[in-house]
Amino acid sequence: METWKVLIDAIHEFYFPKLKETSLEEFLETMWKITTILPTAFSLAKESGEGRECRKEIGNLFAQLLETNAGKKLL
Repeated sequence: METWKVLIDAIHEFYFPKLKETSLEEFLETMWKITTILPTAFSLAKESGEGRECRKEIGNLFAQLLETNAGKKLL
């Protein structure tokens, strides 16, 4: 598995369970942590020629984040 995919999967496994029922403040703090990981994932994907696929995964990731209760408060 590509390293960038491992990073995206780790975000799903580590951060998503915490975001199911969280405060808006905790949600924003977690979003900040996630956004510090994503540039590394994208750089790795770009180097391996999978930048487009990674961008799609990042878009899906943010869509899922906004579907959480705290994410809906932002909308």
